[in-house]
Amino acid sequence: MKNLIYVSVLTLLCSGKSFAQQLENLGEKINTTAYQECFPTISPDGKTLFFSRKNAPGGKGESDIYYSELDTAGNWTEGKPMDGFNNSVKNVIYHISPDGNQIVLLGKYGAAPTEKGLSWSNKTATGWTDPVAIPFEQEESISWGNNACTFSPNGNVMILSLKGDLHVSFKKGDVWSFPQVFQGGITTSDNEYSPFLSSDNKTLYFSGGGHGGLGMNDIFKTTRLDDTWLNWSAPENLGEPINNKEWQSFFKLAAKGDYAYVYTLVNEGDLFRVKLKEELKPQPVVLVKGKVLDSKTKMPIPAASVSYEILANGSPVGTASSNPQTGEYMIVLGYGQNYGFSAGSKGYISVSENLDLTKVEEYREITKDLYLTPIEVGSIVRMNNIFFDVAKATLKPESAAELNKVAAVLKDNPGISIEIGGHTDSDGSDDLNKKLSQSRANSVKAYLESLGISAARVTSVGYGEAKPSVPNNSDDNKQLNRRVEFKITKK
Repeated sequence: MKNLIYVSVLTLLCSGKSFAQQLENLGEKINTTAYQECFPTISPDGKTLFFSRKNAPGGKGESDIYYSELDTAGNWTEGKPMDGFNNSVKNVIYHISPDGNQIVLLGKYGAAPTEKGLSWSNKTATGWTDPVAIPFEQEESISWGNNACTFSPNGNVMILSLKGDLHVSFKKGDVWSFPQVFQGGITTSDNEYSPFLSSDNKTLYFSGGGHGGLGMNDIFKTTRLDDTWLNWSAPENLGEPINNKEWQSFFKLAAKGDYAYVYTLVNEGDLFRVKLKEELKPQPVVLVKGKVLDSKTKMPIPAASVSYEILANGSPVGTASSNPQTGEYMIVLGYGQNYGFSAGSKGYISVSENLDLTKVEEYREITKDLYLTPIEVGSIVRMNNIFFDVAKATLKPESAAELNKVAAVLKDNPGISIEIGGHTDSDGSDDLNKKLSQSRANSVKAYLESLGISAARVTSVGYGEAKPSVPNNSDDNKQLNRRVEFKITKK
């Protein structure tokens, strides 16, 4: 039976040091007095908590998966079992994708479930898909252990614990590479468990007993040193109140990075959260969320893909998908870059957005709806990520990502013809504005032709200041009027 008065237990464990008030029990709607709660996983927005409960009445396996959600008052709701994922073995959710639409589970499912391996499931309009095994190269040679895993924000890198050592695996098309063990500094003769890669894509937290500490198993922090994903900084013990004389593991953070969620053997096994000290936090990120909408009807578009890239070089960063029920999307972006992002869905053309995070240095949440324009004659799409030198028609390199997407739409829809329209604000003479807008439209047309688009399918027109989208009565409005659009003229 767990001790309900956990404050006195914690105070004793830490030799009188007062930190019990900082380590917050998640409460009776999640933690029970008779059964052990473990394996927490918090969604990036911090609003859904997945966890496992061991040997509870009515359970199907050694541990069953539950979930709880934050209510409007900021309290966790009663934990509910996720019956579709619970079977006769140990059931655990290790990871949830940044968009909240994919989870990764322990083991392989089916008629003969096993804990050897990993599986994933995707959210649909009616629930979650049946878990499908994640394929690895040379899988028969992998020494499976507790298999706890974490992923990079773009989903292309997996860090997992196998037989007490941390490994890294890379996505290679439809399969994952054979896991490679971490190099010196992390791996010890003891065990390293439960890795968690934060949203900054650099800071890794893990539990282990081979680096010294306060108890049987402590939580540590390390920082990635290079792009091999094998070299990491010397582990730093997170100290009290997170670590104590008991066993700590499965440290998790939401994207905001303010509270850590952790499993500890205090109270014979409970889930806690603790406000993280500044020096222990990962680098801050920006959580971008909103809805993917039809630009014409303003209705949500479910299961649309959302892609984001670094504008400076067009390098892709990652993809996400909108919620199959609501059309809501969510992505996490690190600081130091100017990003472009847009949604895509069959039968639509995306309207791209950009977000300059080169100078912002604290966690932020930004709401930005993404619009998709139906592919039909007369549809007009503003190209927000087209950039020119001041008062010139020379395309900047960061325009490439946007124009490549336009070219892809034209190649996928060979019957489409478009008009490129250049527009300016009302500053300057009418004649100069018309010439500048025509030159810029010509530059876009030439770029598309360089990508193999037939010149006969693209016309270019400079409208100058003749067709403002908003009145030219402020600097912000003038910025909106300085634009390049394309209109579908034939389908």
